[in-house]
Amino acid sequence: MSRYHCSNHQEEDISYYCKSHDDLCCIKCYLFYHKHCSNTVHIESQEKETLDRNSRHLLDDLKRIEEYLSQYIEKNRRNLERLKKNIQNVLIYITQVKERVLELIDNLMGYVQQQTKRIYDDEFAKKSEDNDDCHSLLAEAQTSIQRLDSVIQKESKTQKFLTEYQEQRRMFTIRDQVSSKYGKIESKSIKFTMCDNLESLLSLRVFELSTVEPEDKIEPMQGFHRTPDE
Repeated sequence: MSRYHCSNHQEEDISYYCKSHDDLCCIKCYLFYHKHCSNTVHIESQEKETLDRNSRHLLDDLKRIEEYLSQYIEKNRRNLERLKKNIQNVLIYITQVKERVLELIDNLMGYVQQQTKRIYDDEFAKKSEDNDDCHSLLAEAQTSIQRLDSVIQKESKTQKFLTEYQEQRRMFTIRDQVSSKYGKIESKSIKFTMCDNLESLLSLRVFELSTVEPEDKIEPMQGFHRTPDE
């Protein structure tokens, strides 16, 4: 319980929570700073049912984040596979074109392979960075879930309240990062256009990379439990 000692008075345990200042404090802090605050509560006076309910709500929100991030990572993986297959199909089409344009197609093949590799590598790097960040947030959410699962079984109201307080703040941070950075998922596609004019074909400006409506969609997160003072 040493981590629940008052930061201002190390010899004192935290026993009060001031909603007005969002501050955890000991008896000395309460008498010095929060005695006249209207929203200061004694932690041990809180109903066990209220603490359990808040813990369950926080656990639900963290599990929702966990599910969302897992889906986001999986859908990124699927879209990368789809893009890779799409690129392979383009290369097959280019091989068929080669039979019709003879020597010109040899130059085109080199360009196609170079550009498709660059496009895929760029997308792979971007999606990999996305997924790495998602894995990091997912690990944080899973750690919070484990802490809450552990503390829900304990009888100490103070420990439940303080753990919930810490994990709720952590959940808000994770939720905000997920909402701001991973609110939608993008899927890339590549298109090859055969030019009628062979001189135009020599310019090799035949690729178009665009954002398309993904086959694997992901719905924005919503429906979080809100605390009375949020």
